Amino acid sequence: METKYFCLYPIHMDSRRSLSEGRKYKKEICVQRPRYHEIKNALEKLEIEHVDEASKRHPNDFFNGGRFRIKKEYGKVLVIEGVSQTIAEMRSNSKGNKDLPKEKQSSGKVVQGVVQNGVYVENKLNLVRKKKVKKKK
Repeated sequence: METKYFCLYPIHMDSRRSLSEGRKYKKEICVQRPRYHEIKNALEKLEIEHVDEASKRHPNDFFNGGRFRIKKEYGKVLVIEGVSQTIAEMRSNSKGNKDLPKEKQSSGKVVQGVVQNGVYVENKLNLVRKKKVKKKK
């Protein structure tokens, strides 16, 4: 008996995984660490009929939950390619919308500016924070 749906777990599209770890498709058409909500948003944006099951989990990726049942009439590879392209676009758009840079980390690199008390302060003098030295007791 042939089924009308195929199942898609986030691990099937994870380009960081090997085939033996659960990835099903070529690395070229996969995305790094896709999440359930990203795949759901991509499927809705592409208007692909699907049944999302948030409580289902893949045995090899138990902590990243979610499963999608997608109609086979769309074609497996075409759906995966479309979803991965949509996720990549959504990620690039979300990274481009950040106006303020992240606060300076303790790496000693020069930062353009930081946010202090909700106000953006420029680093015009290219000052670098001193590293903390641990004192022996």
